[in-house]
Amino acid sequence: MLKLFSDLAAALGVQHIRTMGDGYLAVSGVPSYRSDHAQAAARLAQAMVDIAAATPGPGGAPLQVRVGLHSGPVAAGVMGAFNLHYDVWGPTVSLAARMEQTGSPSQIQVSQACAEALHGFYRVEPRGEVHAKGIGTVHTWWLGEPLSGSLASPEG
Repeated sequence: MLKLFSDLAAALGVQHIRTMGDGYLAVSGVPSYRSDHAQAAARLAQAMVDIAAATPGPGGAPLQVRVGLHSGPVAAGVMGAFNLHYDVWGPTVSLAARMEQTGSPSQIQVSQACAEALHGFYRVEPRGEVHAKGIGTVHTWWLGEPLSGSLASPEG
């Protein structure tokens, strides 16, 4: 399943950063800017939920994933002295992680900034406030379906 996620991320022009246990970190709009970064991330997120739902887990029940999205600036660069790897960090990455951690299975929870970036492209339903560890109370939304005719092809 992770290979499917990575193949899809590459096809959508989203950069897979790392897999940590059962977590999958990807970023859109880095290292090259793209105006549709939030839309590309939303397309990947919805596909990940769909892939998991089509994958039988132990006992045959479909797998479920939680996905969190946030939009904002990140610090990015090559890390390490011998085992070089590209990474992103900062408050934006932390809030995206909290969106995943406080989400629900088979749902995509988005921050206010991400909901605003997706305005006019996706339906978003208010979830309400959640407590994000180390951040505080944040307003969140559930990502819904794309709005008809609103999604152009990815910039890549």
